[in-house]
Formats: sequence, C-alpha cells, structure tokens
Amino acid sequence: MSAADFDLGLLVAAVRDRITAISPTVDAFAGEPDARMDSDRRAHAYAAVYASPGNQHHLDLGQSADVLTWQFQVTCAGGDSQRALRAVRAVRAALTDWRPVLPGYSCGVVREEPSFIPPPLAPDGPGTQPPRWRTFLLFTLTLTVPQGGTP
Repeated sequence: MSAADFDLGLLVAAVRDRITAISPTVDAFAGEPDARMDSDRRAHAYAAVYASPGNQHHLDLGQSADVLTWQFQVTCAGGDSQRALRAVRAVRAALTDWRPVLPGYSCGVVREEPSFIPPPLAPDGPGTQPPRWRTFLLFTLTLTVPQGGTP
C-alpha cells in the first residue's frame, strides 16, 4: 500500500464526522451541502469539506515511507453572517490540532494553513436560494504510509 492507493474519501468522511461530533449545532457535509432551514427560513449554519488530491512524495529516514500532504477546504456558511461565523468557530474548534486515527496510517495533526488568510464573509450570488453568507478555511494534514504497509 502506498499513499497513491489511499482513498481520500476516508479522510473527508473523518473530517466531516469530527465536525459533527464536536459541533452538533453545525451541520457538516462531504462536498456539496444540502442546507436545512432554520425556523426563520434562513440556512442553518453548516460546513462543507472539499478535498484536494494532496501532494504525494517519498521519505527515507532510515525507514522508507510514502507521505501524502493533504490540504482541504472547509466552506463555512449560514443564512446570515452570525450563522456563518458560528460555523467558522465550530470548524476551528473541531479541527485545529486534531489527529485523525486511521488504522494502518500515521496521521499528523490538522493545522489551519498559516499562509492563507480566509476571505471576508460574503453573500452568495443573487440566484442562491435561500440566501447564504460564506467564507472558507484551508487546513493541512500529513499522512504517512510505511513502505509495504497494509492498512
């Protein structure tokens, strides 16, 4: 098994499940969200996880291993700026310094990308119904697969 064989869907699901477990007042989605409405007919606070393919490389420090540096985006949104900011706070609380556990792999801790400044909260386009406010955060995680390792 190498990093190239790794199913990124496992990481996306783990991130989504972590947000749900730590922040039950924020809905979490793997990819395209299906936002539910609050009683005022505005979108409930939510987070949508979008995966990149990652950057695979080989590491040899006396013991060969494949390494996958994975960056992912979490869109934080809601029916107004306060709900979107609630999603931002929940995502940061759930993911910052969290170390996923995936059998057979060694995962580093999740870090917010230090060189990235999230864009200001902004409303979605005029055609989006119901209207939503959103921003996004970028996170990075390193996953190591020992040479010949089998998860």
